[in-house]
Amino acid sequence: MRIGSPEQIQLFRDGWMTRAKGLADQLALPYAVDVASDPFFGRVGQMMAVSQVQNSLKFELLIPFFPGAKPTACMSFNYHKEHFGEVWGLHDERHQLSHTGCVAFGMDRLAVALFANHGIDLARWPASARQALAL
Repeated sequence: MRIGSPEQIQLFRDGWMTRAKGLADQLALPYAVDVASDPFFGRVGQMMAVSQVQNSLKFELLIPFFPGAKPTACMSFNYHKEHFGEVWGLHDERHQLSHTGCVAFGMDRLAVALFANHGIDLARWPASARQALAL
């Protein structure tokens, strides 16, 4: 979670996206990063999801669990703009609404991705994955 100016939130999110790609590389997992939206419901929700994608507010690191599978979101990188600043009354030193962003790692999904892609015999996992996990 990060609270700050729009520039600070962008740097925070972009930095974590770069780190996450590096982690996926170390774990020898196939992945793609793509713009995404939260599962909003109803007509208003659909408009919110479209806006979220159009404004590139959410990205996900997607990993297929097996060749040809639809990739699963295993990490997300979000920019909420001033939404939570409004909700919680968060202001900066100039009394401007604060912006927020967050990063989420689906640890259970990453674990499944590791076993699905590398098997259950840890000795056969790629060396970089074993090293990253201190196995």
